[in-house]
Amino acid sequence: MVPSYLLSLLKVQALAMTDRFGERYPYHWLIWEPGTWTAPASAHDTVQADPRNPSVGGVGRGDALSFALKPNPARPGTLTVGRNHTNDIVVNDATVSRQHAVLHHQLNGTWTIEVGKNVRALSKLSEVDLRPGEPVALKSGSQLRLGDVRLTYYDSAGMLIRLKGSR
Repeated sequence: MVPSYLLSLLKVQALAMTDRFGERYPYHWLIWEPGTWTAPASAHDTVQADPRNPSVGGVGRGDALSFALKPNPARPGTLTVGRNHTNDIVVNDATVSRQHAVLHHQLNGTWTIEVGKNVRALSKLSEVDLRPGEPVALKSGSQLRLGDVRLTYYDSAGMLIRLKGSR
């Protein structure tokens, strides 16, 4: 599982650490934006925490969850995204498939996303449908929709801009 942080905590750290923040967190990021949450029907294959609902997992209302895209040593170059607890990035929402997508780390340091071939749930990148099995390059600020979940991808420079900005 990749490291995850509340966006509010990262914002405080970025303001306090100034230039050293990028040294401590030299990652690209995937941000789970606050919004409507759809509880999974079964708890046996999910993690019971949600960044948008204070009654689930004890996390404050409206805070985004930030996933540091740190490659998994067991599967270099790929990170899995989905509802199942075995994914590198767990998105605990019933509208997200158990194994929804795979992020691929490219040699030039960028990332692509590829939706699973059996995924029937909504999958969009900047309002364009993602086709199963076809990787698409992510650009800093790209908006992803996996089911009803909104995610935003940032490279390290874009994340610093977001943390120091008003959003």
